Amino acid sequence: MLLNENYSGADFSLLHRNIRSLPRNLNSLTDLLSCLDIKFSVIGISETWPSESPHSTDINGFKFLHKHRLNRVGGGVGLYVSNDLEFKLREDLSISKVDIVESLFIEVTRPREKNIVVGIVYRPPNRSCHQTMNY
Repeated sequence: MLLNENYSGADFSLLHRNIRSLPRNLNSLTDLLSCLDIKFSVIGISETWPSESPHSTDINGFKFLHKHRLNRVGGGVGLYVSNDLEFKLREDLSISKVDIVESLFIEVTRPREKNIVVGIVYRPPNRSCHQTMNY
């Protein structure tokens, strides 16, 4: 569907990638986006693996929101939100239990329609459902 010439697009579209290091794989992500005929509204990124380097995470046409994993290497979640969208961060919906789950939520404001809540939730490997539910 993503490469289909007859795809008319939608008013709102989402993409998720487990990037396993945004600093290392940003070029691969932008290459993928340039090959597709869809301008995504929001792109969710898990395992951003933030680094101390000043490496840019910018993608033209998007604002980047990020939640680093604290006190532990790896992890992290992020959302690229199209510059065309108005939104607000929804900290009240986010869960940050580093050893169990990481999340980030926004609410997209749509003046003539219902707002849309979009989030990314990442559960690190080797965590059981029981551990995840006890937060």
